[in-house]
Amino acid sequence: MSNDFRAYEAALAADRAWSDELARLFGKNAGDVRYTAKGEGPPGSELRRLCDAKLSADKAWQQTRLCRGNAKTI
Repeated sequence: MSNDFRAYEAALAADRAWSDELARLFGKNAGDVRYTAKGEGPPGSELRRLCDAKLSADKAWQQTRLCRGNAKTI
């Protein structure tokens, strides 16, 4: 399995975990809250940890694509 595929899978898993926490906290409004500062969660919260993990995983995936020279910004 290639590094970029592993990074992609990790980014998907991190997004799923963050999305699940958003749904738990905000119910049907999770999709809207996701794109606001409220969706990041307060410092020290589980929501913030998951949001940070998602952003980090996205960055790692993007880096693997940059290293291959075929990146498109996401």
